[in-house]
Amino acid sequence: MREPIYKAVASPPTFLWAPLQLAILNLVFNFAIMAIVMGVTLGSVNPLIFTASITFFHLMLIYMHRKDPHMATILRNMGFVRKKTIRLDSGDGNKFSA
Repeated sequence: MREPIYKAVASPPTFLWAPLQLAILNLVFNFAIMAIVMGVTLGSVNPLIFTASITFFHLMLIYMHRKDPHMATILRNMGFVRKKTIRLDSGDGNKFSA
């Protein structure tokens, strides 16, 4: 029997063709760095440098999203999410028992 494929699982949310959470994180991080640099240098740095940075990292996110559209898998493969360990005894937590 065939299982239905739901759109929420099959097509995760995107923002300009990149994973939504990672794209928003990219924008927030780059604008925060731009605000800090512009504040420290009193506006003498050209903001187009930061626009190029945002574009470059967004294109990288689009490339990663085409290979694997699910953000959890991307983060797990990049090493940002710890892999769960299984406790060998009946207690709670992530420890292995001897």
